Amino acid sequence: MNVVAERLTVAEWLERYRAAWEHADDGSSIEELFTEEASYRSSPFRSPHLGHEGIRAYWRTATRTQGDVQVSMGRPVVDGDRVVVEWWATLSDEEHEYTLPGALVLRFDDDGRVADLREYWHLEPGTREPHDGWGR
Repeated sequence: MNVVAERLTVAEWLERYRAAWEHADDGSSIEELFTEEASYRSSPFRSPHLGHEGIRAYWRTATRTQGDVQVSMGRPVVDGDRVVVEWWATLSDEEHEYTLPGALVLRFDDDGRVADLREYWHLEPGTREPHDGWGR
């Protein structure tokens, strides 16, 4: 099990999340960002992915067909152990390009890893730039 050696700041956590998504590895680098019992809800209407095994399995499936992934993170809003941040991604599959804006609602544990992630997003065909004021 890989554990973050020192407490990550919110900015460091978001950067590692962004990099893991863009590089779509086997899920091991994303797993390090979550507590062992973490809950990762990728959509309001899906069951949560639980623990390192569940998060790693989801991550492998979700990123398997994504290519040319570029992710930008907005400025996070922090209130104690809770963080909300917008993200904007462009990506492709074998046939199409997409724009995927969304937001993460995070609850951090004392050690700087996330115990709960809720994600909201919208998939739009084609590649689009963020609108004025995005991410602030």
